[in-house]
Amino acid sequence: MQKQISENYNSAGGKFNSSKLSVNFTDDPNLHLSIGHATIINPKVDNDGYFSGILFDKYDFDHIKDGGYSLNKSANNFFYWLQENKLRKNYYMLIPIKFKMK
Repeated sequence: MQKQISENYNSAGGKFNSSKLSVNFTDDPNLHLSIGHATIINPKVDNDGYFSGILFDKYDFDHIKDGGYSLNKSANNFFYWLQENKLRKNYYMLIPIKFKMK
């Protein structure tokens, strides 16, 4: 996540390219399964070099196409089907984040 954030930060201008940053969690299997992809709202870097923002995650499901049967895959794809057919409520998470930029 830090690398993706840094790529969108213009250190010369001291600001981000956008007020919303898309991030993907592909390096950590747990974060990939629990969050997958999210948006950071209102990204800022203060004078001491600390990044802060709000991680906004819509609790959604991606379709899993891998071969073979597994209970996790079946459950995930069932909830994906419910989501695509608007048969489940949408849930969101807002997570404040802060860390020292490198």
